[in-house]
Amino acid sequence: MGDSAALRWADSHAAVIGMGAAEEFAGTNSDGTALEEVGTVQVWGPEHYAEDLQGTYCTSAPILDSLRNRVVAVLTLMVPEHIALDSAPGALALPVEWAAGEIGRQVADRLTFREQALLRAYTRESRLRGGAAVVAIDDRTTIASNRAKEMLSNSDFAVLSAVARQVDAFGEVREEVVVLADSRALTVTVKPVTVDGRVIGAVMRLHEITARSAIGGAAVLPAPVSLAPLDDLIGASAVVRRLKSAAVAAMAQGVAVCLTGERGTGRTHLARLMAAAMTPEVAVIDCGPVDSGNAGAFAAMLDAALDAGRTVVARNFDQLSPEVLDHTRDGLRAAAERGKLMATAYDMDAGFFTDAIGTVPIELRLPPLRSRRDDIPLLVGYFLRSADPGARKVCSGRLLAALANAEWPGNVAQLRDVVTTAATRNTTGTVCVSDVNEAHQAALARGRLSRLEAAELEQIRHALAESEGNRAKAADLLEIGRSTLYRKMENYNRRGYELG
Repeated sequence: MGDSAALRWADSHAAVIGMGAAEEFAGTNSDGTALEEVGTVQVWGPEHYAEDLQGTYCTSAPILDSLRNRVVAVLTLMVPEHIALDSAPGALALPVEWAAGEIGRQVADRLTFREQALLRAYTRESRLRGGAAVVAIDDRTTIASNRAKEMLSNSDFAVLSAVARQVDAFGEVREEVVVLADSRALTVTVKPVTVDGRVIGAVMRLHEITARSAIGGAAVLPAPVSLAPLDDLIGASAVVRRLKSAAVAAMAQGVAVCLTGERGTGRTHLARLMAAAMTPEVAVIDCGPVDSGNAGAFAAMLDAALDAGRTVVARNFDQLSPEVLDHTRDGLRAAAERGKLMATAYDMDAGFFTDAIGTVPIELRLPPLRSRRDDIPLLVGYFLRSADPGARKVCSGRLLAALANAEWPGNVAQLRDVVTTAATRNTTGTVCVSDVNEAHQAALARGRLSRLEAAELEQIRHALAESEGNRAKAADLLEIGRSTLYRKMENYNRRGYELG
């Protein structure tokens, strides 16, 4: 558009549709240099690489999409150099820079309310913290400062996305400790981002933990301790590090240990590792109704393990029947006294253990997977290597983000099932969402529980465990009607949550 003589002049100086302005093709020019430096650039005649441009003055300014933190266009003014020389310094550059900024603001004005709220929260936090590492995340968008990009890998962003999704359950500012893929630890201050009173995302400030860093005056990471016996317990999160340290300390006590927690958290796996660290041979005995139906045979199996000097891992110890306990009480007490009893249970009943083994064991409670999401990339890598050691398969970023954000009612066991199944279906080497079967994809898409639902589900699980699965007794314990309990159980079962 414009004066025909000016258009002919522009065409003769290579400013035509389809022209390649990247520095690697066109040498020094304001368009390419502005793209490289992401800032306003002035290039005078002799500074141009192309001979056709050496009689011109050019100034270029990038147009930024501030939400996605990327350049979407470059605005350029090119005039004969003698016009620029007759003008005041900066007179041609300032209006170009202002116009590019104005276009960028109009781009921002076209954002949705959610995007604008996320961008405002990110901008406000970035201005408050200067050059700090700041990340803002919602369901579809991630905005990260340059410092944050330097600190984080793709798998780290997937973990932070999972942390951001949890903000809806808390609705308040809180601090998390997150371990990165390279084992560095961060403190993450998480603030909710709201639109009309509804949480739509989170803005986070990241701070790398050094040896002297502390939260509330206490060291963030546990005191140094040899964790070598527990190397096969995959995880580097602060939660798992504390668990490993507690497990090592418990082994040093030489007493009975009870590992509690939800199903699928790895209670038996950790019990095996601890037992193997104390004696060369380990006997794993299931105390559930399948293996303990014959009291005499069960007692003989336990006695044989103790006589052989093995450490006994008693799975599902809380399901041990009174009849079996009468036959095995002496043997169990002997194992407990020698520190050769590792029991697993959903929860620890001090009275039951006192009756069974004559003492209350040390309790180690394994965290659910949703409390250690920063371990998910490590677990995924481990399961992929285990599924096919020679294949060297990797997980796509999109699938890793989905895995890090899922609810995982079945915990680590469920994650292992999803990953290994997808790995066996994959033929390309990069395991993607399309490799996950339909049933598992439905589990990944399941929404999170609210705080009220999570508390209610936990109470139902406790009541069912205490009533040994008798729904009528569980309803009485919960002080609700049977039909109400049945309806709630059906709801949670349909959503894939295990009730015990």
